[in-house]
Order: sequence, then structure tokens, then C-alpha cells
Amino acid sequence: MVNTVSRPGKFRTLSCEELTKKGLEVVKREKELREQIEKAKKGPGGEVAIALAYQNEYNMALGDLQEVESTGADKKCVLRHRPLSDQAVR
Repeated sequence: MVNTVSRPGKFRTLSCEELTKKGLEVVKREKELREQIEKAKKGPGGEVAIALAYQNEYNMALGDLQEVESTGADKKCVLRHRPLSDQAVR
């Protein structure tokens, strides 16, 4: 399991619409970072590159995503930043 990093309550002042927008941004960034990590794994010294360049930011993105979803659930929002099937899996 990946350690995620986020500040609890980071997004509590956002409305449901703003949480969805933030969720879309974070999902997009998480995907970009995941793709970069996969690409780096294929090259020489890839694990070092991942550790130095991507892993911390990737963990922060995952933490932010969890925080957006947790805040959305607390506010009873219907977030539309990713498919429901994806939300249930994570």
C-alpha cells in the first residue's frame, strides 16, 4: 500500500462544485504522475528517478484525492471527478 500525504480538513471550505473541480485536477495530475512513474521504471536508474522526482508528489496527489472524497462524503456531495466504479475500488 502506498503512503499518502495530505492535511486533514484541507478542502473543508470548498463547496461541492469546487470539490468536484479540485477532484478533476487531482485525478488528472495523479494519472500524469502514474504514467511518468511507469515510464521511469523502464529506464536505467528508474527507481532512483521515481524516488527523487515523482513519488512524493504522487503520494501527495493520492492524499489530496482521499481528502477531496472524504470531505465530499462529509458534505454529502455527489462528486463527479471520476466514475463511481473507480471510486468504489480505491
